[in-house]
Amino acid sequence: MDQALAMQLPVSTSLDRRGRIALYLGVTLALLVLLALRLGNPNLITASLWAEDGRIFMEQASHGLESVWTVYAGYIHLYPRLAALIARAAPLLSTPLIFNLAWLCAYLAAAWALLHYALRHTDSPLVAALLCLAFTNR
Repeated sequence: MDQALAMQLPVSTSLDRRGRIALYLGVTLALLVLLALRLGNPNLITASLWAEDGRIFMEQASHGLESVWTVYAGYIHLYPRLAALIARAAPLLSTPLIFNLAWLCAYLAAAWALLHYALRHTDSPLVAALLCLAFTNR
C-alpha cells in the first residue's frame, strides 16, 4: 500500500460509549436469534431442563449448601449447582426458567468478554461482532 494512502486512512475506528452500548446490544440480540435458530426452539428461556440439571443437580440441591461441593462425573459443577440452589427456593414451575437464565447469563458473559477483547485488539467493531457471532458455532 502506498504510504501516502496509508496516512490518510483512519488509524482507529474506536467507538464512543453510545456506540459500544449499541454494539453490545446488537451482538446480544443477534446471538439470541442465532441460538434460537440453532437450537430449534425460539423459546430459549422457559424450555425444559437439560441433561443432569433435573436428575442430578436439583435432586442433590435438597442437601443444601453441601451439594455445591459434591463431585459429579469427576467435576465440581459450581455454577449449575448454585442455579439449582436458587431454583430449589423458587416455585417448581420456574425451575427451567432459572436454569436457562443462568445458562444464558454465562453464555452472554463469555460472548461479551470475547467482544471486549476483540474490540481492544482488532480496533474494528465489525470484526469484533463477527468474531462473537462465530462464537455460536461449536
